[in-house]
Amino acid sequence: MEKIERIIIKVGSSSLCNHNGVLDLEKVLLLVQQIALLKKKNKQVLLVTSGAIAAGMGVVKLSEKPEEVEKKQALAAIGQTHLMHHYEVIFNMFKLNCAQILLNHDDFKEGERLEHLRQTLHALFEMEVIPIINENDALAVEEIKVGDNDTLASLLVPIMPADLLILISDIDGLYDKNPNLHADAKLVSTVEHIDEEILQMIEDKQTALGTGGMATKINAARYATANHCHMVIMNGQEIHRLHELADGVCVGTWFKGE
Repeated sequence: MEKIERIIIKVGSSSLCNHNGVLDLEKVLLLVQQIALLKKKNKQVLLVTSGAIAAGMGVVKLSEKPEEVEKKQALAAIGQTHLMHHYEVIFNMFKLNCAQILLNHDDFKEGERLEHLRQTLHALFEMEVIPIINENDALAVEEIKVGDNDTLASLLVPIMPADLLILISDIDGLYDKNPNLHADAKLVSTVEHIDEEILQMIEDKQTALGTGGMATKINAARYATANHCHMVIMNGQEIHRLHELADGVCVGTWFKGE
């Protein structure tokens, strides 16, 4: 674990917002506090955050996410500034600075763009600034969307490059069967290799706020581990233990990098 120096943390909407879809500042504060503890351990941290659309819903007081693409994009535009404002204020409380980068799928297809992204990230790390990355939902259409931030976070692994990817969601980790359907489901603490047995454990579901189910997390794990990066799935209720992961404490499900 002493080799873990660069960490990507992805936090889902359900871990940042209350049940009404409004941004919960206590949850944001706890997340930033944990990142500050990781920084004290001399870790480089990149944050991939969801929550822009949910934050926008809170601003304009919508109780349900609209179906129309243009309305979702408008909410993302409203919510992204709201989200980043709170991140900036709270990071400053811990004497840390942050920066925003918005990406789409096309940015990962073009070598020159990727190289600029890599150089920008390295410059931010040299300045001791926390990069905060989200998909550019205000402009994204289906052809250029990454699709979910689990995938986006995994695509950043070789660019950083990262030693550990942490997916924070509303689930405890990978179970041997769907715990919502099976009372005897058991949490899998460690996955050495993603094989057919692991794939058979997936009974995918989506949350009301989020877009990524277990299948997207397993796909993220496949990509991350293939790029020599460990990955963890952990519950947002355990955010207060986030800094322990850098010490090798088993929280959620660990996928070992190959």
